Parts: sequence; C-alpha cells; structure tokens
Amino acid sequence: MEENQMFKVKDENGMEKNAELLSAFDMDDKNYIIYSIDNGEEMANIYAAELIEDENGETDMKEIDDADIKNKITDIIDGIMNK
Repeated sequence: MEENQMFKVKDENGMEKNAELLSAFDMDDKNYIIYSIDNGEEMANIYAAELIEDENGETDMKEIDDADIKNKITDIIDGIMNK
C-alpha cells in the first residue's frame, strides 16, 4: 500500500468507512499500517493495524493486542503528527 492511498474499512457496527493510509512499515518481522478515518469533525481518528495474509492469500488487518507494540506504534504516530 502507498501512503495517502484510500481504502475501505468496516467499523465495529459493520458499516463501511473511507480510510486513508498514513504510513506502512515493518517492525519485528511483521507488517503494520497507520491510517485515518474521517469522522466528519475537525480531527480524523487515527488507527493502527497489523497486516496479515489469510488462507486465500488476501491481505487483512488485525487488531494489535501486544502492549509493547502499541506503545512503539503510538510513538511512531506521535512522530507523524508532529512533522
């Protein structure tokens, strides 16, 4: 995925939302993305996910559960937002 690329995600209610890729990177031999979803307000919501390949070879996003990884990604997001 390329930065600023638009794609669709489903929210917790199954509704499709437009998302914009802010950054894609590898860390600890895993692939991650940071993306935003426009919530109709002045500030967009920022999210991060691990990219995984499913059994059909399709790329999917997985929630990040590891607290250490979340902290590292929070630092990366802070760096992006403070540019």
